[in-house]
Amino acid sequence: MGELTNMVAGHATTQVAQFSPTSSSPGVIVGTNNAVPFSGRLTPTTIPFKCERGTIGLDVVFCPPA
Repeated sequence: MGELTNMVAGHATTQVAQFSPTSSSPGVIVGTNNAVPFSGRLTPTTIPFKCERGTIGLDVVFCPPA
């Protein structure tokens, strides 16, 4: 799971860097029925990935420039 996270995050960071000079490091939460708190002004987008062992959700949040 950790290696998959590193691969996805590394590629995403490279692609997002074209549009934004800053990005934060990814976090990994393992288990079921977990919730990640986001600021009230931020809306996450979940990208689902399915495989034979189940579904993985990748939450992405784009913050407005400060």
